Amino acid sequence: MAIVVNGERITDEEVQLEIERMRPQYEAAFPDEDPQKREATLAEWARENLIERALFSQEARNDPRPVPTEHVELILDQLRPRLDP
Repeated sequence: MAIVVNGERITDEEVQLEIERMRPQYEAAFPDEDPQKREATLAEWARENLIERALFSQEARNDPRPVPTEHVELILDQLRPRLDP
């Protein structure tokens, strides 16, 4: 069943993709969890992630203030070490 967040539709396919994106880390963190509980938790967390992402995106689109380039560069500089192998 699709989720609607302030008129924005999140499809079952998007939820499934988010589940699959999260699965490796989840299974590594909870290797002994019952498979049924694991799938239920993954589905719940995936839906929550997508709802939060939609809300953040909607708020960002509605905020007319520009983001200073220096701020973006600072955050990217902080993230780069995590992204580099």
